[in-house]
Amino acid sequence: MIRSEQLLRELEKTVDPSDVELVLRRAGATHMFWQTWDPDTVYTWERVPPGFFSMYYGLDSDRFCAIANAMRAGWICYTFGQARAELGNSPDSKDAEKIWNNFNMYDGICILQGFGGRRSLLTMAVTGNAERLLRQYHVVFSAAAARLDELLAADLNSLFRAPRARGLLSPAEEATVQAQIEHPHLTVRQQASLLNVSVRTLEKRHADIARKLGVSSFPGAIVIALDHGRIGGPAADNADEDSKLGKTN
Repeated sequence: MIRSEQLLRELEKTVDPSDVELVLRRAGATHMFWQTWDPDTVYTWERVPPGFFSMYYGLDSDRFCAIANAMRAGWICYTFGQARAELGNSPDSKDAEKIWNNFNMYDGICILQGFGGRRSLLTMAVTGNAERLLRQYHVVFSAAAARLDELLAADLNSLFRAPRARGLLSPAEEATVQAQIEHPHLTVRQQASLLNVSVRTLEKRHADIARKLGVSSFPGAIVIALDHGRIGGPAADNADEDSKLGKTN
């Protein structure tokens, strides 16, 4: 194990977020992201697997995720496991946990920082026992979070920006997905007639649904909606059956 004092000396020499990333990786982090927010926008610097945020936010899983809800509850320093043990018992939070697991981020550590009225959160997936790493490197992780805040907050416009006002699929969009699931043999024109909308409106809905779920096509959105139980269908039925049998992924 690398001594905390050595990692702290390395942090003092960092001049770029990528330098901080290297220190965190030496402490056991595998993936990480830093976020801050204002009333309208979330700003993100990330080093996570491609596609994670598209699925996580596209399915609005952050609304139910125990890791995110611990931050909203004001937790300052915690592991994924601690958050899930106390806040992760609902079916929706279990679905959110599956997304993290699908991207090989099974456990990790979160550090909440604050300066004035602004808050920021450093989230890291780690190898090994997250609670043990947190006890060993608590000072290092806190210093790294503060350093990222110092380096990144001065130029938020250079970061990835996403609106905070996101919602689940609208009732009309859910009906559109459900129509495709229940009547896959219908043409676009026939489904438009079924939904009492024009073909042009239906095609726009298809594009909007795909965008919200972070994929490039409407068929891809159907797969995601079914796989994650967001819309009723075979996958949702199977998920219910699995829960009855005590199965977990």
